[in-house]
Amino acid sequence: MLRRKVYTGGSSPMLSLPRSWVEAHGLGSGGYVVLDVQEDCIVVEPQDMRRGSGEFVIESSGMSEGELHRRVIAAYLAGYSRISIRFDRQSIRLKDSARELLNFLVAVEIVKDLGYEVTAQVLLSHSKLPVIKTVERISVLVEGMLGDLLRGLAERDAELIRHVAEREQEVDRLYFLAVRQLKSAAASAAEARQMGIQHRRDVLGMRLIVKSLERIADHAEAISRNIAELPEGCELLLGAAEQAAEMYGVARDACLSFDVALAEKVFRKLPEVERAVSEGSRRLIGSSTCTESLITLRLSLESCYRIARYCCDMAEIVINMHAEVPERETGATQV
Repeated sequence: MLRRKVYTGGSSPMLSLPRSWVEAHGLGSGGYVVLDVQEDCIVVEPQDMRRGSGEFVIESSGMSEGELHRRVIAAYLAGYSRISIRFDRQSIRLKDSARELLNFLVAVEIVKDLGYEVTAQVLLSHSKLPVIKTVERISVLVEGMLGDLLRGLAERDAELIRHVAEREQEVDRLYFLAVRQLKSAAASAAEARQMGIQHRRDVLGMRLIVKSLERIADHAEAISRNIAELPEGCELLLGAAEQAAEMYGVARDACLSFDVALAEKVFRKLPEVERAVSEGSRRLIGSSTCTESLITLRLSLESCYRIARYCCDMAEIVINMHAEVPERETGATQV
């Protein structure tokens, strides 16, 4: 949609806004808009815009537990400030599960609990909790999971290994929080600035980094569950796990500092992980390990490799985000 720049009175340029957009946002005479002046464009937003705010009501009649959980999480990620769940005689059995999920989510407090209805309020200030802090917290948790996994393998400490799986839930909680924050940042330049994001084009990259961190935590949990009882031959995982954890440390540092040199180092470490996984597989096949343990340990080696691949994904995103955005062709004023 093109608009011609005009001058009225003095030398200040003016630009008209589409009538349909003005009416859709309820901007009357004398209404204010917020201008977000960026390097190559100006983003115009209504002053009172609250994207994703308001109440989301879920009628749980006929739903399964999984379906209800997915609806609640979807409302949370979409940015709603209030989530209400209504039950009937058949779905009331899901109430305890719904309450447990709401208590699981970060910054959510149940404010009303009646017989057939539960309402929760999201108490979250983006300015007090920048999204980069959430990402840093997730990265620290994942680092701890991998570190305890290595120590548990080296010391044959089954209890320490079991604790790795338990911490994956905390990663999930922060993952949902980070996605909610990034969705809000993508929808509003003002909210993006509150969360420490200078350019909204970086939101997609950060979203992919967060997803990779969550998947690494999933694979660390899978390994810990597979070897929780320390099956025969589990020591053969140690080499591949050490290489994957070391690679993760480099990828994490590259993401938090947006360091391209560190990101390139991640790719150079991939062959070391591949060799360690291949060596572990070869030694497993040549061992006297029983078939059941052999399959379990082989799956754990595959998880080590998958961790390495997600580290490469994180490094690739850093490199892509570091590239300069090409200048747009001139000819039409960007507003």
